[in-house]
Amino acid sequence: MSSELNAKLKQTVLDDMIREGKRRGLMSYEQVKAIDFIKEPFTIENGLLTPTLKARRYA
Repeated sequence: MSSELNAKLKQTVLDDMIREGKRRGLMSYEQVKAIDFIKEPFTIENGLLTPTLKARRYA
């Protein structure tokens, strides 16, 4: 997927999420600010899961 298409898709999904959040009455600090699409599966070995199988969150 080209980086331009990827950026457009990310913005489209993010816009939809923000629109839905506003429709449901979420405050701005409750809204999603950024998203990323990851092609590889979530595993402990690649650092995307914690040892307790929770998604790793990067601040």
